Amino acid sequence: MKIEVDQYQNIRHLYIAQGLSKREISRRLQISRNTVTKYCKGNQVPWERRAYHREPTVVTTAVKEFIKNCLKQDEEAPKKQHHTAKRIYDRLVAEKGFTGAESTIRQAVRQIKNELPKQVFIPLSFEPGEAAQADWGEGTFYLQGQKTKAMLFCVRLCNSCAPFAVAFPAQNQESFLEGHVLAFEYFGGVPSRIIYDNLKTAVKEGWGSHVVAEQDMFRALKAHYAFQADFCNPGEAHEKGLVENLVGYIRRNVMVPIPHVQSWQELNRLLLDRCLKYLNHQIPGRSQTAGAMFEVEKKSFLPLPGYRFDYARQITAMVDYYATVKFGRNRYSVPVELAGKQVTVKGTGLSVKVEYRNQLVAVHERSYGKDETKFELAHYIRLLEQRPRAVKNARPVKQANLPAEVFYFADRLPGGNRDLVKILRLIVDFGVKPVDQAVRQAISNHQYNLESILFYLKTGQREYPPNSKDIGVKPVNLAVYDRLLGGESASSTPGQLIKIYAKQLKLPTFLRYETILRTVQEQGLGYEDFLVKILALEVEQRKENQQKRRIRAAGFPYPKSLDNFDFGNLPKVEPASVWQLATGQFVTNRENVILVGNPGTGKTHLAIGLGMKLCALGFRVKFITAAGLAIALHEAQELKKLARLQQQLVKTDLLILDELSYVSFNQAHAQLLFQALSERTERGSVLITTNLEFSKWTDFFGDPMLTAALVDRLTYRSHILNMNAESYRLKQRHKGGEASNV
Repeated sequence: MKIEVDQYQNIRHLYIAQGLSKREISRRLQISRNTVTKYCKGNQVPWERRAYHREPTVVTTAVKEFIKNCLKQDEEAPKKQHHTAKRIYDRLVAEKGFTGAESTIRQAVRQIKNELPKQVFIPLSFEPGEAAQADWGEGTFYLQGQKTKAMLFCVRLCNSCAPFAVAFPAQNQESFLEGHVLAFEYFGGVPSRIIYDNLKTAVKEGWGSHVVAEQDMFRALKAHYAFQADFCNPGEAHEKGLVENLVGYIRRNVMVPIPHVQSWQELNRLLLDRCLKYLNHQIPGRSQTAGAMFEVEKKSFLPLPGYRFDYARQITAMVDYYATVKFGRNRYSVPVELAGKQVTVKGTGLSVKVEYRNQLVAVHERSYGKDETKFELAHYIRLLEQRPRAVKNARPVKQANLPAEVFYFADRLPGGNRDLVKILRLIVDFGVKPVDQAVRQAISNHQYNLESILFYLKTGQREYPPNSKDIGVKPVNLAVYDRLLGGESASSTPGQLIKIYAKQLKLPTFLRYETILRTVQEQGLGYEDFLVKILALEVEQRKENQQKRRIRAAGFPYPKSLDNFDFGNLPKVEPASVWQLATGQFVTNRENVILVGNPGTGKTHLAIGLGMKLCALGFRVKFITAAGLAIALHEAQELKKLARLQQQLVKTDLLILDELSYVSFNQAHAQLLFQALSERTERGSVLITTNLEFSKWTDFFGDPMLTAALVDRLTYRSHILNMNAESYRLKQRHKGGEASNV
């Protein structure tokens, strides 16, 4: 029985001071004799309660040993496969025939766990800029309404605890490297050391302090930013507890509630905002905020290098006849003009970029699915303009997810598919949203024609000045409409009539007659001289226009000139022989030219320069890569248009076939290419650039007999230039390196 302090005082007073018996004290105070016995001698006080403990009779020594053995097994088992008290109870019942209650075992397990020695950690302290910790985490969010898993790359400084986090779709090496570059740029410098667990994107062989090999790209990153890497022991997450806590902080504060975003960039902005907000937080036990300590720590960072590390995974790929390239498990579109050419594909965590000869030609959001193809409508618009019948089944059009109003409007146009392609061209040029608004406006006004779309697009971009109070109206001259009666107005001046007749006769040079007339008058020449000068100018203009059309039709990838070609790098090539070829005599004689040499010696430059010279002389030239021609022939054969393409090739005076030997051909491609070149024998000239000698042409044509026949036809009545020399680009790089060293 528990008593109050005043009752305890009475018991002690009556027993010690007055000497009353326990029976008498019990009778006077109306308290049981056991309670009086408990408190009268002062061996116990009422405000302290002794713990009551009774050993359960069913928890025997054998049962305790069984529980301890289960807990000992858990030390070597994975964390998620440890014994629970319920599992221990079930095993005791099944293996030991235990008859006690489950709650008894739960209490025994709790007591034994409390008696086990606890793990103790050493408090750590880091100097400013000394170290940072990095790790991956996971989070879930909604991307355009679809539930998506994000991989969170987190970095935390060990001194100021300033955080950085960025999200990627996967924990691949390019994302790992990109996360480092973004973190260093966010911090404005590089810590001297970074602590990791045993990431596969960083560690190739070994673990913890026994790492013996690191991934090559990670070693390059370390070398470029001059930091050191330490790796934790397996299962010892406390060795990088700061970043482990950061992963949880980001998950609780950014991913709760689950965010709904439209892009990965929007999610990363949320992460960056939270990291910046954390700088105002003051950690308990510290005298300053994380931001104030970060400002001090920044002064101790290693400086950022001048060159930004290229973290992209890079491959070289061949563009197929669908104008796509493969990267990873998916394909990405490029402009159709690059079909059959080799391009460079660079993949980062969120994007895929395609380059051709150091020029960016395509950018896509990276896909992490399987066997998917990312199409860009702009890449196929020129092909759709040539083949409008395929527009409604074209995958690039379907994947563009265009508004339904666009197709509704196009179905009501008289041109059908051709008008739909014209609308797609407007979408490529102006964007989806402006064209969609123009289409909606035209539909609301029942204006089903392309002119309405163009009008609304132009008026939507036009900026109108504010109206003035006084608006002047110029008087109209209705005489200009007299020409509609079938003749010219009597009020038309001779100059106006000359311009009208020049347009009707398609003589654009005559529109500049006033300048020529003034020159003739100043020189005192007559009308015949004036007529000769203006006709000569018209002839010259037409020649220039024809030359431009021939160069444009030739399909040169870029302009090159023989005037700036460096013949000094080619000791085995006589400049006089090249200039003789530039006269076009070999084309007139239907002879061939073969440029053989290792890469980088200017074969393509020389081929383009000769082609442009011949275009200026009036010859019809066609420039194409060997792979591009093989693919074009194969595609024409599938579309039953091979005869038309072959006829076009025969009409060409000079066919320039570039990069023969860069790509191996299958049997079908090789036969088509052989047939196309054979038909030109003694009917038209061929100029070929290759980096392989003739004996090795079987490496890419395959069939020795076919190769022998082809070489025999090409070398008959041909000019062969040996262009083997040191690579011009390599020489320039060496010069650039020497200059930079100086």
